[in-house]
Amino acid sequence: MSKKLIFFVIVMIAYNLVVYSPLYGNEDSDKNLIENSSFELYKDNNFENWCVYSWFSDNENKIFNIDSSIYNKGQNCALIYLKNENDARYLQKIELDSKKYYKVSCFMKTENVGNNSVGANIGILDQSVVSNDLKGTNDWTEVDLFLKSTENKDKITLTFGLGSYGSLNTGKLWIDNIKVEKLDNIPHGKDVFDLSNYKEKEDTNLITKSDEINGIDKEINFSKLSKENIKIFFKFLISFFIPVLIYLIIMIVFVKGYPKNKRFFIFGLVLICILAILVRFVLRIKMQGHPIDIGCFTAWANEASENLFGFYSSDGFSDYPPIYIIVLSIMGKIAKLLNIGLDHEKYILVISLPSIIADILIGIIIYKLASEKISDKIAIVLITLFVFNPLVILNSSIWGQVDSFFTLFILLMLIQMSKGNLICTNLILVISILIKPHGLIFIPIVFYNFMFKFYYKIMDRKNNKNEKFFNSLIYTLRNEYLRKILLSLISIIGTVFFILMLFKKTYNEPLWIIDLFIGTVSQQYNYATLNAFNFYAAVKANWVDDSEMFLHLSYNNWGSFFIILISILVGIMFVLLYDEKIPIITSLVLITGVYIFSSRMHERYMFPAIAITLLVVIYYKKHWILFLYVFLSFTNFINVWMVYIRSLEEDYWIPKENVLMRTVSVANILAFLIILIITVVFLMNKRIEVIETKKVESEF
Repeated sequence: MSKKLIFFVIVMIAYNLVVYSPLYGNEDSDKNLIENSSFELYKDNNFENWCVYSWFSDNENKIFNIDSSIYNKGQNCALIYLKNENDARYLQKIELDSKKYYKVSCFMKTENVGNNSVGANIGILDQSVVSNDLKGTNDWTEVDLFLKSTENKDKITLTFGLGSYGSLNTGKLWIDNIKVEKLDNIPHGKDVFDLSNYKEKEDTNLITKSDEINGIDKEINFSKLSKENIKIFFKFLISFFIPVLIYLIIMIVFVKGYPKNKRFFIFGLVLICILAILVRFVLRIKMQGHPIDIGCFTAWANEASENLFGFYSSDGFSDYPPIYIIVLSIMGKIAKLLNIGLDHEKYILVISLPSIIADILIGIIIYKLASEKISDKIAIVLITLFVFNPLVILNSSIWGQVDSFFTLFILLMLIQMSKGNLICTNLILVISILIKPHGLIFIPIVFYNFMFKFYYKIMDRKNNKNEKFFNSLIYTLRNEYLRKILLSLISIIGTVFFILMLFKKTYNEPLWIIDLFIGTVSQQYNYATLNAFNFYAAVKANWVDDSEMFLHLSYNNWGSFFIILISILVGIMFVLLYDEKIPIITSLVLITGVYIFSSRMHERYMFPAIAITLLVVIYYKKHWILFLYVFLSFTNFINVWMVYIRSLEEDYWIPKENVLMRTVSVANILAFLIILIITVVFLMNKRIEVIETKKVESEF
């Protein structure tokens, strides 16, 4: 068997060298670089040489306009009018000479622009960097942005607009007299943006003015970049995932005489981890990440590595809690120590390392648990199914998100909960919430587990000592739980205090973290669903304001109702049967239920359910649940892949009538119902066993 394994490794390496060899080869001053810089040329209500972009289409109100009554130069200017919160910009692509300084400038006039978000500004597409911005009401004012080009000829897309990524605004903005000038030096006191932090997409299909105004949901014509990303990813499927899966089925599942030597499986574990890391490194370097998320993480890592203390006090946008910002600051410092700089291919690999490492650590945890509770053979199968899961790789190593890092702590919390470790459970829960606010979803599980464990401790003493319930309660609380509760509170308060004191904002606004959570959870994404394939997507409510009515209630009220209902259902499951495994399976019910029926869900929020499903396989020793794992992975992969590939074309929302989205949403609803039925059956069967066991014991 070991010789067969070594032979397989050699064949795999040779095969992938052939498949991936093309990926490592070579890939194919005074003049104003802006065309139609004063908006004098237009046809059919469209400015020549300009494209437009808006985060939301607004069919009722014209966002982009031509104004001939107000201008700074010539006879016309461009007008952006946002009655509702939005991010809207005029765009034009330009080419810069290598190793030069440039000044981008224009004149802007504003009226009633909001003060709490990014105002009128100059920016670069797919980057969070913006110029000095104008807020409130201003007469014609010059706004500028200074750039430093790289050793290559840079193609960049400049943006001139109102609002920014994750920062929506309202008001009127007039734009005129735009210039891009080559400079010998940057004026003293001016900040310069190094374009090593920018990689222009090729042939990006920007929204035309007429498309935006008419609200057309057009089919995406994939650009060269998107097609290249698709090709690379499916090469991965052919060269790694499918051969590994076939090997597992033939050489491990069906071969009876596998070695009993533990070292054989350790060798297999190491080999799988190495291959999984290599796959992630290749795909991270060769594929474009999600433009907005990668732009944010790159900017945050750079800023936090330079000024972590003042990170949340700056005017920049950030909706992530402190722990992952601290992680990004460490990654930014590592990149600087390695002298990498803000280069997309290298810098982004560094800031993606926490998620890549988390993928591998989750796999190792799954292997260790399965090895202890089932067998080494099944452990090898499960780690392979996780670390080579296309969804897992897409999330961490291609999109560039941090759901694996968050899920790692959720798994550690559930494992500690199953062991009855109250202090570690509570501490890890708080850490997960400070990584992503979605850790709040798991609070009911922690609460129910504590209450029922406490209750059964009381009942055990009451029955063994023949005491009154109140006496047993006081004894259990005083001698067993009071110390644990106090230590939990001390560890939680100490951890939160230490983390928050790393930031200057804490000294000026002690409760700023609460405002951050409220803004992220309840104010920033007020939509029935944000590309999540769930109940609301099934009823055509994707990107529909959650204040709108559906069956006599708003979508937001329905979401709140379902969260309460699902939390009560989970509590009933604890009533049916309480044991060390109940937090695992009820967590699966909770996370899938909230994803399917709560409003304001993003496409990636189902991710923890994938890893938790493998925990259910391990703790309940039911191998057929792997079919559920595959099904959830498949439907969520379709969801995340559709959003990701559209993002490469600057299209961030799926039309609510999309047939595939609605079909997969119905499939996800059915999957949740299956999970619910499976859980109830498991718990009822176990409850019957417990009752029968007690009955037999009482007879003796």
